Amino acid sequence: MTTSPKTTVALVGGSAEIAGIDAALHAIPGIAVERQPSSLTRLNGHAAQLASTADVILFCPDPAAGLDLEVLRELHRAPGRNAALVALTAPDMPIAEARRLLQAGVEDVLPWTASPADLREGLDRWKRPNLPALYEPPKRHG
Repeated sequence: MTTSPKTTVALVGGSAEIAGIDAALHAIPGIAVERQPSSLTRLNGHAAQLASTADVILFCPDPAAGLDLEVLRELHRAPGRNAALVALTAPDMPIAEARRLLQAGVEDVLPWTASPADLREGLDRWKRPNLPALYEPPKRHG
């Protein structure tokens, strides 16, 4: 009997607000949760490691660290990145801040009050395999 591979989700953030997300993730079959009670910025080099080993990184942007925008830009450009980056935010986050997160490289912005159904639907979208490049340079012979 073979088992289907688990989807690895790194949940980054120590706020009590994401307890519902944490509980919902643990209730979904086939999900392995790695909890990091810090911010992406405070993880230093461990954030790059998570981005290469996890399928999805759900994180709470740290306002004290400029919403983690610099780390997001670095992770978005990292050659070994495998994980989809998804911001968990306050439901009343200003649209301008959500836009800054999207411009820095997150795939989605989700309020931490999202329902388990919304979370499951999002996971289906975020864990899909990377699409092939639209343009492939011609091969040089010689």
